[in-house]
Amino acid sequence: MKSENKSKQGHVYILESDNCDCIKIGGTDFPPAKRLREINETEPYKSLGPWRIVDFREVSDWRKVEHNLHYQFRDFQNHEIQNQKELFHLQKKTAVDALCSINPDEVLYRPKIDRLFQEERFLKFITELFRNTGLVNCVDIQGLWTLALFPSTNGGRYFTLNIGSH
Repeated sequence: MKSENKSKQGHVYILESDNCDCIKIGGTDFPPAKRLREINETEPYKSLGPWRIVDFREVSDWRKVEHNLHYQFRDFQNHEIQNQKELFHLQKKTAVDALCSINPDEVLYRPKIDRLFQEERFLKFITELFRNTGLVNCVDIQGLWTLALFPSTNGGRYFTLNIGSH
């Protein structure tokens, strides 16, 4: 019984792209960053990208959770784009709220997402910083970089960016 449950364990995620008016709600056996790379390399999503992770949950049965979210938003599914069934005409907040309302007994891990990264000006700044350092394509490679924020130091906001193994 335990091995059967293990095979269902995975991630449900929400993605967005500046080049698409839909969000993508999907699920995977793999870590979301690995799946994100696949999505950004595969049509029909590749031409609508680049995609980025909005939020995700590790759940005990990702196929069930993904199905329930798709069913909940079935009236908003994008039928214009061929060869896909995971794009929805939804505000990302609506999808995130639905992800947050998953039965807590099904959630194995919920990422700690700092609200600072949801702030548009900071996100624009940090994206430009990564673009200028050449790390923009390595954002999801663990161990290549770390970002540490110090919320208040003598009235200012400071951060350190460590590049390379540490």
